[in-house]
Amino acid sequence: MRVACVLIHNFAVQVAVTHDRQLRRRPLIIGGSPFEAKPVYDASPEAAACGVEPGMPLRRAYALCPEARFLPSDEKGYRELFEQVIAILDGFSPVVEVEGMGCAYLDIAGVDSEHDLAHEIRGSIFLPTRLNACLGISSNKFLSRTAAFVTNAQAPLIAPQGEEREFIAPFSITLLPCSAETKRRLHLLGIRTIGQLSRFSREALQVQFGRDGAIAYGLARGIDDIPLIPRKKPDLINDAAEFDPPLVASHQLAQASEVMLDRLLALTKGKVCHQIKLQLGFPSGSFREGKLPLKEATPCKSVIMSRMMAWLGELSLPEPVSRMDLSLELGREQELVDSSPPKPINHQLSTIPIPMHYCRSGGSNLLTFRRVGMARPAEIKVSSDTRGMPLSLTRNRKQERITGIYEHWRVADEWWGREIQRDYFRIETSQGVVLDIYHDMAANLWYLDRIHAR
Repeated sequence: MRVACVLIHNFAVQVAVTHDRQLRRRPLIIGGSPFEAKPVYDASPEAAACGVEPGMPLRRAYALCPEARFLPSDEKGYRELFEQVIAILDGFSPVVEVEGMGCAYLDIAGVDSEHDLAHEIRGSIFLPTRLNACLGISSNKFLSRTAAFVTNAQAPLIAPQGEEREFIAPFSITLLPCSAETKRRLHLLGIRTIGQLSRFSREALQVQFGRDGAIAYGLARGIDDIPLIPRKKPDLINDAAEFDPPLVASHQLAQASEVMLDRLLALTKGKVCHQIKLQLGFPSGSFREGKLPLKEATPCKSVIMSRMMAWLGELSLPEPVSRMDLSLELGREQELVDSSPPKPINHQLSTIPIPMHYCRSGGSNLLTFRRVGMARPAEIKVSSDTRGMPLSLTRNRKQERITGIYEHWRVADEWWGREIQRDYFRIETSQGVVLDIYHDMAANLWYLDRIHAR
């Protein structure tokens, strides 16, 4: 297997710089104004040199780097732009895994020239988005991500097949996916590089560092058996119409869009629509495009038409419309609740606010907010790999394979003197159900937290 990792460092900062080139090489902090009660979403290398880190309060960031420019975050805009990047990567490989904002993996087995491919991918991303992507290529995900992390956009880094152990040896142990405590203890033992760590046996590392030691043993030898998990691509249905002569009046556009929508809804086969894409083309070759998410997924024609008409009503058309393209993004309709018997809820306890700190992987942002207590989550059985990533689960006495991991974040808190550490995952199962599950690290138990509708 050959894997390419595409990593866009400081995604939000790069987006801000594309909008204002004067921000280049200036301390820049994304997240809000200095005195808002919000965390830092992203920070430029110049701000990071002053000690600013994603997740810290904006007030603290201002104290460390008062000369920085503070800007609000635009998470919706980041998601839309990253979706554009992923669409580009889909053109290079049928297997693309998204790890988080700004990071994705591609299966590139069988490519003639990995070096040429890396430069082609970088250019294909940069031209339409102006984002600089770093690329690493190796036989597994860990080495590829490490390579992408340490290199720059102009110099893709490739680990030759069969030389994985030699390739990873010089790098710092800080790149290992281990806890801060494990890295601190390794440092105290004088172990600075991954090559030094590879001299120890699996048993010695596991005795000293538990699960972290078992993970580090394989990675220090350049071995990572975690497979690529391809993302589930949207289920799209499309229709298009050309008009001669072009349409001028709004009622003509409404009639044309309704005819097209009727044709598409006849193909939905019991599925629901959760996003509309409408594109209007003009004789000059220009076009206007709208991506219109629905508040709730629905099969209802009137709701979809109302959303399209609202968008069309806001447009100021520069010329008559010669072409219309309509796409519906579909999903299965799921129950909002589990089919198992309801559990009693203590309504008095459910109103107690619990402060929690969330650290989401991929985005590297720490979100601080107050969470309202809910009914106790249901315990489930989950099988996971050596890194703790879930592979399958048993729900309602049926085993379901996990086909996608969309988000991964960690919760650390203290509740009445008891330390809480949980790893949360937003997953999709082989049944097409999207769930939030978490691993209680102290109790070593898994729980189902939420079922999402699709």
